[in-house]
Amino acid sequence: MIDGQSNKPSERAGGQHGCCPPPLPPPAAQRQSELVVARAVDVKVTDDELTVQLEDGRTLAVPLVWYPRLLHGTKRERARWRLIGRGVGIHWPSLDEDISVEGLLAGRRSGESQQSLKRWFDTRTSTRPNKRMQPTARRARRG
Repeated sequence: MIDGQSNKPSERAGGQHGCCPPPLPPPAAQRQSELVVARAVDVKVTDDELTVQLEDGRTLAVPLVWYPRLLHGTKRERARWRLIGRGVGIHWPSLDEDISVEGLLAGRRSGESQQSLKRWFDTRTSTRPNKRMQPTARRARRG
């Protein structure tokens, strides 16, 4: 030992082998990019609940009142959904509704304004056919 320094590598300053300090943890941006993205694989909508199955086995269930367009949609409209972005979101074409899995995990409700929702209601009532209308009479086939 000369001047209080050891000749043994394990006793020198600078880490286990004396060559370099221990590695620093990765920056926050790098750690965030390593996170696994949650993806939906199945969706069920009842009269009062939206349930989403994730590929990792988790099941998310949220009240349907969080999403007024789904709440006011018909059973048929609610049943017509498709996954978007390889499962990072769900789209209902006839309701013009998109919900992200990330938003569901964060507990986010629909952010749609009352004014926007009212416009949507107005277009639905003006474009829906009147179910009470009688079908037109069919002409007899000519033989």
